[in-house]
Parts: sequence; C-alpha cells; structure tokens
Amino acid sequence: MQNTLLLKSKLIIPELPKKALYSERIKSLPINKKRAVIITAPGGFGKTTAVLLSLKKERQYIHWYRLEREDAFLPVFYSHVIETLFSGVDKTTLDCYRGLSGISNISEEYSLINALICQDAWEYFSDKQHFHYLVLDDFQNIVENPLISETVRYFIANMPIEIGMLVMSRVDTSIFTGKLALNKNITLINEDDLRFTRQETEKLLLNTYKIKSTTEELDRIHEFSEGWIAGLFMISHIDNPLPYQSNYGLEADYATEQTLFNHFFNEYLKGMDVDRLQILAEMSIFPDFSYNELDEILQVDNALEMLEWLEKSNMYIQKFMTQPVKYRFHSLFRRELEVYLKKIKSEAYIKTLYAKAAHYYEKNEDLRPAVQLYIAADQTNKALKIISIFGAQLFAKGQPEKIMYLVTEFPENIIKGDPYLLFFRGLMLLTTEIEEAYDCFKAALLMLRYQKDMSYLMNTFGMILVMSFQTNDFKYAKDVASYIPKFKVALSGGIPLKKLLISGFINTVADEKLILGNVLSKMMARMIIPEAIWDYSFLTIRALLFYRIGRLKSARKILDQILEHQVGLLSDQWRIIGLVGCYSTLMLMRDIEASKKLMTEFALLGEKYDSDFSRSFALEISAVIKYQTRDIVGAISDLEEEAAAYSRYGSPIFTSGAMILKYLWEAEIVPAQTLLEKAELEFANISKQYAGHGYYEFCQGMMGALYKAAGNYEKAEDFLLSSYNESFNKKARQHMSTIAMHLADLYYRINCTKLLKKYLNIWAKLSSKNDYVFFFGMDYFTLIRACALAVEKNLFPEHMRKIIGLYFGSVHSERMVKNSGIAVTDPNSFITACCESEEKVQKIIKVTLFGNFSIQKGEVIIENKEWKTRKISGILKYILAHSGKSISRETLSGVFWPDSDKKAAFTSLRVALYELRKTLDRFGMGFEDEYPLIIEEKNGFCISSKNLVETDVEEFCRLYNTYKSQTLPAEDLLTQMTDLYTGDFLEDNSYDEWVSLSQEYYKAIYIEVSHTLLQLLLKKDALKEAESILEKHMRIDPYDEKACELLLRVYQHTGQNARANSFMRQFEKRFKAEMGVKPNLNSL
Repeated sequence: MQNTLLLKSKLIIPELPKKALYSERIKSLPINKKRAVIITAPGGFGKTTAVLLSLKKERQYIHWYRLEREDAFLPVFYSHVIETLFSGVDKTTLDCYRGLSGISNISEEYSLINALICQDAWEYFSDKQHFHYLVLDDFQNIVENPLISETVRYFIANMPIEIGMLVMSRVDTSIFTGKLALNKNITLINEDDLRFTRQETEKLLLNTYKIKSTTEELDRIHEFSEGWIAGLFMISHIDNPLPYQSNYGLEADYATEQTLFNHFFNEYLKGMDVDRLQILAEMSIFPDFSYNELDEILQVDNALEMLEWLEKSNMYIQKFMTQPVKYRFHSLFRRELEVYLKKIKSEAYIKTLYAKAAHYYEKNEDLRPAVQLYIAADQTNKALKIISIFGAQLFAKGQPEKIMYLVTEFPENIIKGDPYLLFFRGLMLLTTEIEEAYDCFKAALLMLRYQKDMSYLMNTFGMILVMSFQTNDFKYAKDVASYIPKFKVALSGGIPLKKLLISGFINTVADEKLILGNVLSKMMARMIIPEAIWDYSFLTIRALLFYRIGRLKSARKILDQILEHQVGLLSDQWRIIGLVGCYSTLMLMRDIEASKKLMTEFALLGEKYDSDFSRSFALEISAVIKYQTRDIVGAISDLEEEAAAYSRYGSPIFTSGAMILKYLWEAEIVPAQTLLEKAELEFANISKQYAGHGYYEFCQGMMGALYKAAGNYEKAEDFLLSSYNESFNKKARQHMSTIAMHLADLYYRINCTKLLKKYLNIWAKLSSKNDYVFFFGMDYFTLIRACALAVEKNLFPEHMRKIIGLYFGSVHSERMVKNSGIAVTDPNSFITACCESEEKVQKIIKVTLFGNFSIQKGEVIIENKEWKTRKISGILKYILAHSGKSISRETLSGVFWPDSDKKAAFTSLRVALYELRKTLDRFGMGFEDEYPLIIEEKNGFCISSKNLVETDVEEFCRLYNTYKSQTLPAEDLLTQMTDLYTGDFLEDNSYDEWVSLSQEYYKAIYIEVSHTLLQLLLKKDALKEAESILEKHMRIDPYDEKACELLLRVYQHTGQNARANSFMRQFEKRFKAEMGVKPNLNSL
C-alpha cells in the first residue's frame, strides 16, 4: 500500500506547455541562485511559466512541491517537503524523517522538524557544486497556517547556502517580515512584474496568433486585459475579441480577473463539440488525472486522443511526467468547468460520478481522493469504512500517523459520532491533551462495544493502557476496564481474543499481580501475535514483569528483541517506551556498558525532543552508574537533576522517589538524622497517590534504610518489614533480596541473632541463586557488612567475593574474605582503605584551534570531517575557545541562530546538541562518559574537570605572556609560539562573527612574534631557519610587504635569484589584485 501521507504527483515538476505564453523579459527575472524568491500574483499571470523558463537549465536541481488545501495539515506538509528535498536519499538515514514519525503533536514541535530538516540539508547539500531550489507552488492554499509561513522564514535563514527557497502564491504570503526584510538576497516579484507590456502584447498577437490590429484596437486590448496573460490567451481565441460595449457589459469595478475569466471562458467554449465539452466538465471532479481516470471512470473513447488534444490546445493544463503521466487543470479553468458541469448535469448525476471515482481510488488504495469524493457523493459511510479498514492496518504496523490526517476531512458532527475517527483523534492528542485524548478513546470504546468491533475496541483499550503506563496513573485504565465485554471478545476469537489476552496481561502487571502475570506470560509466549504494535507492547511489559519478579536473565534475553523491533525503530516515541522496559534490568545486572548505551539514547532523545520524560531516565541511569563506580557525589547530583526533570514533566511520584534515593545515598556522606525530615515529606507525597510498578514498597524500603542509618531502629523495622512482606506476597524476588539485606544489617545492629540469621540466609540465597549484584535502594555500609557476615557464616562466599570485587576490586575482595570481622564491625574503615589505595587518573585531551581544528585523546582523533554540519562543530569550538567559562544555551542559540525567534533558535540548538552528543559519544568523549570532554551544568556548558584539556591557543597565550614579561626576547619562546601557530584561529569558520575578532587578535600576535624572531635569526645569519619562518609567515599573511622584502633578501643571499624573481612577480600580482596598487618594496 502506498504511503497515504504522500501524493507524489505534487512533487513532479510541471512540463512547460508547448504553446506557453511568455515574453523574453520573463526569462530574465531575478530568480537564479537567490536565497529566496517570493512571487505573488493572482491566477493566470504565468507564475509557473516564469519559474520554469528562468530555471530551464537548472531543472534537475529543482525540488518541486505543489500545495493543496490538505497540505496545511503539518504532517502532510512535512512529509512532502522531506520527500521532495531528499529525493533519492534513503529516508531511514534522515533524522527529520524519523523525527516526523516520532512526534504526535507537530503543531507544538514544528520547530524541531524544521531544525532537523535544515540539519539534514546541511549534511546532504553543503559544499555541493550545484545550487538547488526548493519550490513551494500554490502557497495560497496553506497561507492561513502561520506555522508554515514561520517554517519558510526559518528555512530561508537556516538552509545551507546551496539551497534557495522559491514561493509562488496568489495572495500575500506574510513571509517577508522582520529581519528577512533586510536581506538583499531575497527577490520579491508581483503581478506588475509579470504583466505583458503593450509592446509585448502587440508582439504576442502578431507573431503568435497572427492577429493584425490597429493601434486603437491594441490599446483597447491592452487596457482591457491589463497585461493579464490568461485574459490575453482567451481574447486571442474567441471570435469577437473587441466588442464595442464597454467592459463587455460589466461594471468597471467588477471587472476582476475572475469575472473576466468567466466571460472569456463562456465565449471561448462557444462552438466546441458538445460531447467533448461534457467530458471536459466531468474531468473537473479530479484534482489531477491520467489516462486511467478518463478510460476507467469517465469511459472516454480514445482517451489518448483527448489528452493529446488538451496538450495541443494548451487547455490551461499542466503535465507531470509521473508513471502514469498526470495532468492538472489550472484552478481558474477547473473552477469554471465545475460551474458548467452543474449547469448541464443534475445533482444526482454528479454525485453518482463522485461515487464512481471514489470507488476507483479506493480500489487503488489512493485514500485521500477516495475519502474526499465519497464525502462529496454523500456516501460518508463508505469514507468511514476506509478509515476503519486501512486505519487498522496502519495502526497494526505502528504507523497510525499515516491515516490520522484524514480525520480532518470530516465535519465535526461526523467525527463525534464515529468511533474510528474518535480513535485517531485521540492518537493525535495523546502527547499534548491527555484528558481530551482520554475522552476520545473512552467515547470510541463505548461505541465500538455497541458496534461489536472487538478488534478495534481492544486497540482503543490498549492505547488507554499506554496512557496509564506513561503517566504511572492507572485511573484511566481502571475507569474503562468494566466496559470491556470480555466474554464477547473471547467468543469472537482470533486477533481480538489475542488483544484481550495481551491487555489482560498488561493490566495484571499494572495491578502488580505478578504471580498471575507470570502465568499469563508463559501461556502467551507461544502465541503468534500478528500485529507489530501489540507484539512490541507485549514484549515491553513482559520485560518489565521479569524485572519485577527478579528474573533478570530472562528479561535480558527479551531486551534485544525490543531494541531491534520495527515499531521502536520507526517511531522515537514508541522507542522511549521500549527503553523504559529495558533499563532497570541492565542496571540491576550492573551491565555498565549496556546501561551507558541506553543512557546515551535516552539523553539523545531527551535533547532531540526536549523531553524531560526521556531526560529523567538518562539522569537516573547516570546516577546509578556513578554510584556503582563509587562516585557518590556525582550520583547525588544526578539524582537531584533527575528529580527536577520529573517535576518539569509533571510526575510527582517519580520526583519524590528520586529525592528519597538521593537522601539515602547522601547519608553515606552526612549524618542521616539531618536528612530524615525532608525524606519524610517526600514519602508523604507518594503515600497520597497511587504509585504503580511496585514504587510504593520500593520507596518504603528506602525510608526504612534511612531510618536505620539514622539510628531509629523501631521505625526502620516497621518500614522494612512492610516493604518485605509486600514484595514477598508478589514474589518480587529482587526487591525481597534488597530488603532482606537491610533487615539483616538492622538485626545485626540491635543484636537479634535469630532474625539476623533468617534474613541473611534469605538475602545470600536469593542473590547467589539469581546472580544479583546490585540492589536498588542499597548503601555501601550495608552491602559490605552483609557480604562480610555471609562470608563469616560460609553463606555462598564465592558470590560475596564476586560482589565486593565488582565494586572495590579483587585485591580488596580477598582482603574482605581474609579479614571479614573488620568489614563487619567497621564497614567505613574498609571503604576508607579502598579509597586510599586508588589512584586518581586524569586523561589528557589536546585541542587544536589554530589551522585545522582537531581533538586528540590518546590515539583517538576527531577531525573536522567527522561533524555532520559546521554549526555542530562550531558549538563545540565556541565552548572550547571560551575555556574556564560556562556557556549558556541562551548564548549559544543567540550566536548560532541570530535570525530565528527564541523558540526556533532553542530548538535548533537542541538538534545540534543531539548530533554533538552522538559524535562525541562515538569517540568515547560523550557527555555521559566517565571522562567527558564537555559537560552541562546549571550555568551552561563547560570543559569537564575530569580531563586535562590542553589547547594550542591557551599555550600560545601563556607563552606570549611569558615573553612579554621578560626584558630580552627569548628565541626558544618565540620559536614555540610560531610552531604552535599552524594557521589562523579556526580558519574554517572565518566568516563567523564570533571567530573573526579572535582571528585578528591572534594573527596580530603571531605577526609581531614572527617579525621579532626573524630579526634574531637574521642577526646571527641563521638564514635557513629564517627562510622557513618567512615562508610560513607569507602563507599566513600573504600581503605583508615587510616580510616579503625579508624573504626576497634571504633568497638572494642564499643564491636563489630565480626563485626570488618568481616570488616577487607572484607577490606583486597578488598584492595589486587585492589592494588595487603596486606593493612598496623599497629595498629591491
């Protein structure tokens, strides 16, 4: 089935009509290689002809897009823009294509798509040898959508210089405003520029139509037509072009293009064959048509001859070289044909014709015209059937956005009364208006129940479950669960039954009925799930279930299926949901490398979509990895940021949970008593709400551990036992082991040997049997004591050795085994001894800012070619060039997107940072790596303190300051400085304003230093060294007359006269070409 968002005939460049009307002047309109051209003129002024003529030699570099009314719907607009701009490119490699699939509410995130399109354009078009044109034709059809006008303005400001925008419209576009109005590389063309002059009118009539007219008649024709091309065409084809009555019987102020065209049209068709005229009128029902429509729908005899006649007669027709070849009437002509059809045929006849055409398009799975024509034929029920059938197919593939835009074709009263339209409207609102989306889904579900469409009913319930999991609030699912006719769905069998089982399984896991969920999981694992989106949902929840019941190895096996699943690969939003099902398992298994990959992906998606939901998971993983590598201060900082991200997202449960974990880990550094009151407030907040996914007992366990650390053993026991019993009843073994470890530590502290033995045994057995090595809500004091106690009791000592070895190394693991008593009585001294033996390692990163930009860390080198666009590397260069400072997002967006509004600039920055993160991560210097190159703190981006970053610019300045502080010039210092200066500061970014000032500053220093060094070398007759310095100097400053004189003198003194003469001629020629005068070489 074709992509229902795309109508590729819109993207075909029209053919220039065989008898196109134009003047030679039109060919020379200023259209070529402009940043933007906006042509505004009413219909019939030859806008398309003007563009096709002006760009005739550039045709292969034109990216055409003919806009219609439905293109005002943003998903349709962006789909076509991406398709035409990147024709021939594998769309799966484009971030803009993936971004479009992953965003549900494009009206809120349109600036993100704009930034992604421009960034991809920079990658594919930058440094191309040919100039390309993105043409937006018939812009008047979408001009009422201000977001598209804003998009065009953004494209003009941010597309690579190899792409120009060309907009054609019948009405004012509202594009040429603000800063764009100051851009001299933008051309505005209006109807006055396109009108035929009197001289051109005379030439047209005489040379093209062989009409000889008197001066008075020519004046009359030109005055009446006002140079309007469509009017001139009609006048030239009617029998009596110059009747004596003024204005053809029309009032002067009513003689508009539309009324004139109507008059000329009626005159023009006089005498035409009636049968042929009827066919023309019936063809008006098609926005565009081919031989097939004429042959199969209108059943025209000799359809090919009809098309040939249309072309030959230049019947206001455009030709598109598609397969099959498509044609399209000019809108003015088509409108008149529609009026004429209503005059000669009854309403019933026309509706029958609409229905016949709709059936043809439905049969060929061309959904948009099928829906439109069924509605026009008053057969809305058939249009709705298309939505239900094809919508189900696309939803099953995880691509519902390809049908959603058709909802807007229906009137509001129809939408509210149809479950399928309500379902897809709910999908459109899912990420922005959660309550409205729920209302749509609920209304759809009730209607589907009445209609007994059990498959779609389960689709609807499935989306309500997705809402519940996303918000961690299951009130939506519980509200409608009673409306599900489970018995009827079961009786219907097949796919609806499978959806019911999957929904039941999801609901069971959501209700924390883990034992039953495990039983259902085993039953359903052998079930074939034909619909991709349901298969993806089942796998994701199954992974969550296995994590909750502690079957980490089983969960790990599912993760690769989730990460490679087509639904997650096609949609970033579904991808995030799948990642949520994966991340906990990897952290609990202490698979740091795999966790880092997920953390990076969460962070990239958070940056790309400005998603605090995704960003918060990245921060949680980062906090856990830091804690697992015993960077407790870093972990605490990340947890605080995680809580802030969850708060912005609107999840008070997760916000409070992150803060409680922060206080628990902070208690390893500061007294726990000082943290209890704040933690109690957070727990009280969680207690007021319904927390799913076992989150309540998880937080309850952390509070128990915090009370234990504070010495409040009575409360600690209450909280820990309550959490343990809840987990025990659910058979959540991994969490049981965590709480058992804390209880063992508690009973050791209060000297309760019997209960110590009980819970120590439980913990040791569970952790060893299931290979648990990390425990959510643990602290290091408790872990060390529990491991040491288990070794003393000979409870799985090898596993205890493994756990300590993972966190502290094999040497300290053996020390714990040999001296377990010390670790039991004083875990803090054990940790202190481990820390004292560790060496702090700092990585050296060398940054070259002079000449060719590069970054080197060990054997790894990142060169300029590795960056997707110049702006991406420019952001990094800006941060590195301002060493010691924090650079805010506001600063970066203002520097790199000065012509965009604040929202668009911030979005563009996010997209660039997304690519920056990806590239740095690829070379092991990512934001989330152990040794990142740069980091983002509260005040902005800065160089990470974990590395020793050496830049040639900083060293150059240090040497210069040392040189200036000395009384006598030091040759070695000057030599080092000239060696460091391998080229101008960021010479690839010479045209960036922020670079140019620094370039001049550093260049001036280099010239000063170079001349001083040359004087020292010449004094001691070190001519060979001086020659080398001078040749480099002339490459950097090719117009320095003094340096030129010195180099010529050195050449002469070393017997290189021919070389001196050749160099002098080249210098004089270069100098005069640049300066306009001859150089002053006094000494020669």
